[in-house]
Amino acid sequence: MTSTNHYAIADTGCTGHFLHIDNPCTARIPINNRIFVQLPNKTKIQATHTCQIDIPFLPPQARQAHIFPQLTRALPSIGQLCDHGCTAIFDHNNVKILHNNIVLLHGFRDSGTNLWKIPLTQDHTLQTVPISTAAPTQANSAYHTSTQPKLVQFMHAVCGYHVPSTWIQAIQNGNFAIWPGLTADAVHKHLPKSTATVKGDLNQQQKNVRSTQLQVSEPNPTKKNKSPIIDSDLNIKTHQIFAATIEVTGQISTDLTGRFPVTSSRGNKYLLVLYNYDSNSILTAAMKN
Repeated sequence: MTSTNHYAIADTGCTGHFLHIDNPCTARIPINNRIFVQLPNKTKIQATHTCQIDIPFLPPQARQAHIFPQLTRALPSIGQLCDHGCTAIFDHNNVKILHNNIVLLHGFRDSGTNLWKIPLTQDHTLQTVPISTAAPTQANSAYHTSTQPKLVQFMHAVCGYHVPSTWIQAIQNGNFAIWPGLTADAVHKHLPKSTATVKGDLNQQQKNVRSTQLQVSEPNPTKKNKSPIIDSDLNIKTHQIFAATIEVTGQISTDLTGRFPVTSSRGNKYLLVLYNYDSNSILTAAMKN
C-alpha cells in the first residue's frame, strides 16, 4: 500500500512547493535565511530546508521546494509548475501534469475531501497525450441557381472573370473537375459575350508607326497616277526628287518637370523639355536647379 506521504494536495493558491519533513524529496539542504509562510488562520510557519521534488522528468526550476515541519500535508504549487513550462489539466475525477505533451504526473480526486491529489514520486510510465486540433470556425454561404446560364455566369464571376478562352482551356485541362455542371461545352453555350467598350483601347499605339519594313502600295488602275515617280517598283533607284517649302514659324513649347526624387551623378535634379514645331523634334536638357 502506498504511503499517504507520497501524495500531496494540488494547490493553486501556493506561491511555491511546500513539503512536510517526511515527504520524499532529494537534495535536502538546511538553510539559515529561512522563509516564512502565512497560513489561512494568519499564523506564520518557517522553512527549515530546501529540497527538490523526486520527479526527475520535471524541469529543474519546477522541482525546487521548501520543507516546513509544521505542515501536515504537502502542498505542491500548480502555479510554480505552470510557470516553468508545465500544463495542469483538471477534470471531474483526475488531474494531469504535462510537460512537452507528456504526462509526468497523474493524480486523482479524493472523494473524502473533494480535493485533487498528485504523487510526489514518479512510479508510472510516461504517456504522450495527443493534441486535439479543433476545426477552424467558418461561415459559409450558399447560392441557388435555377438555370444553367446563371450557374455558368456565377462560376465565371467566382473565378475572377477570366478571358473565356483561358477559362475554357483550364476546364479542358481538368482544373475544374470537381465543380458541378462546369464543362467547356457549357461555357461555350451559356457564357454571354462581353459588351465591347473603348476602355483600355485608347492608350494603345497605332500599328506601323515606326515600321522598319518597306511599305509598297498597290497601283489603283481606276485613278490616274499623279506621282512624279513613273515606275511602280519603288526599289528601283532614280534621280527624281521631291521638294516642298514650309513656312518657318519659330514656335516652340517648353515644360520643366518637377524635381526628381533622386539626384543624378552629375548633380542634376530637373529636366527641361522643348518641342520645336518646325522641325517636329523634342529636345531635353538636364538642370541642377
